This record gives sequence, C-alpha cells and structure tokens, in this order.
Amino acid sequence: MNKKLSIDPSFKGDFNLNNEKISKDSKNQFIFTGLQIINRSLFTNEKSEVFSMNKVWNKLIKDKNLLGLESNQKFYHLNTFDMYKKIQSLNIID
Repeated sequence: MNKKLSIDPSFKGDFNLNNEKISKDSKNQFIFTGLQIINRSLFTNEKSEVFSMNKVWNKLIKDKNLLGLESNQKFYHLNTFDMYKKIQSLNIID
C-alpha cells in the first residue's frame, strides 16, 4: 500500500509499484503489509540456516518476476507504545 495511507510517518517505503511490477529504488512509495503467495520451488536450492525473504524478493525483483497489488485502505501498524496510544485516540478500537 502507498505509505501515504499509513498513520505512521516513520515508514520509509519498501518498494515501488508500476503496473503490478515491484521494484526497489532509492525512494520507495509503497510498504509491505504482510501477505505474500510464493511458489515453493523458489526455495529448492536454499541452504541457509538463517534466512530472510529479502533474498527471494531481491532475486525476483532483479528478474522482474515479483508482482504486487495496491491496497487503498488505511494502514494502522501497531509497532510501538506511542503508536498504540495514537491509534487508541482515533477511537477505532475498543
């Protein structure tokens, strides 16, 4: 989703999105919100004991094979106590 829809201004952006193709640039306008569907064949040759999905993402981006869809909903990322208080003040949670 576009980082402008987040109430947390600290997000720098994870990637850009153009015609559903994901890219990473020096300035990124979109943030990853947590859902991904990945073909298990991408892990066939993976032997790392400590693993990051960024490794898979970066290869797919390089090969222009990573797609995304834009969400237009507001994003309430609960990552700190201050953010909890800010979200609570919006009266959207009980």
